[in-house]
Amino acid sequence: MQYSIEYHAENTYEFPIHEAYWQFLIEPLEGPGQRLLEMNFTNSADAPWEHSRNAFDFKVIRVRCRTPL
Repeated sequence: MQYSIEYHAENTYEFPIHEAYWQFLIEPLEGPGQRLLEMNFTNSADAPWEHSRNAFDFKVIRVRCRTPL
C-alpha cells in the first residue's frame, strides 16, 4: 500500500517579520510495518529546512527563514 500526506500551514503576523524559525512535528513514523520511500518538503518562502530533534527528542522539520515576510 502506498499513500501520500499533504499538510498546509498558514501564518500571519501583525508586524513585519525579518527572520523566523518554524518546527513541524510531521515526520513519518518508520517501523516494522512501514518504511518511508520518499519525502518532499517545500515552503512558499523557499527557506532552507533540515531534519532535527526538538527539546522533547521528537523528530521535526526545522525551517529557518531569513527573508522579510
